[in-house]
Amino acid sequence: MSSKNDETSGIAIAIGIFAAGAIIMGVLIYAIAVFFSLALTVLSIFAWNKPLTLWGNTATPRDARRFVGAGLIGVACAPVIVLFGCALFGFVIEKQYWIHIYLGGYAIGSLGVAYLDLKQEEAEAAARALIVPPTMPPAPPKTIQSHPEDFTFADWSDDEEFRK
Repeated sequence: MSSKNDETSGIAIAIGIFAAGAIIMGVLIYAIAVFFSLALTVLSIFAWNKPLTLWGNTATPRDARRFVGAGLIGVACAPVIVLFGCALFGFVIEKQYWIHIYLGGYAIGSLGVAYLDLKQEEAEAAARALIVPPTMPPAPPKTIQSHPEDFTFADWSDDEEFRK
């Protein structure tokens, strides 16, 4: 046991706790993303040929095929990116972890495209909701007809008022 008891030991413990929490959160987010992507894949398979409506949301065959297709693209791209990182930084990934790379790639691909589709639909709905006020046609120009001979200035004398 070390008898060195200074502030750097406390900082090291704090960094260790933060790192452990970050790893646990990362694993939790990974597990939730994989679960949701696989559950939505099962629903997409049911919606593959005819639209499927659950809780007021309809999944069309186009949406289902796009979801699964994006996941498969993620499965293909994730190992390529990981292998590039391995070659760049010089580390090796053991065989038992490759299934997590494939599942993570599927989750990122499928849920990523679903998220982007959702944001695009929200933007389109906001654009449709924007109500442009109708423009008023310009007012016709006013024509003032003046007849100078019809107008005369008032005629009175201030002296007359004071004489009374």
